[in-house]
Amino acid sequence: RAYLIFNQNMDNTSSERLAEIADRFNTHCDAGNTQEAQASFDNMQGIIQQQIFEAQNSVQETSKG
Repeated sequence: RAYLIFNQNMDNTSSERLAEIADRFNTHCDAGNTQEAQASFDNMQGIIQQQIFEAQNSVQETSKG
């Protein structure tokens, strides 16, 4: 199983969810299920975008001090 950690500040729930979806994405790609693979990809992208948004907000709040 591939565990995808791109940000050490990512909470365990988001990290585990991202890893589960990545596994599903790989399974659907291997099986040729393009619609399911696209849905899994979109889900992964949404989680990553949310993590980036949260990281940017925490940096902005820290710099406001």
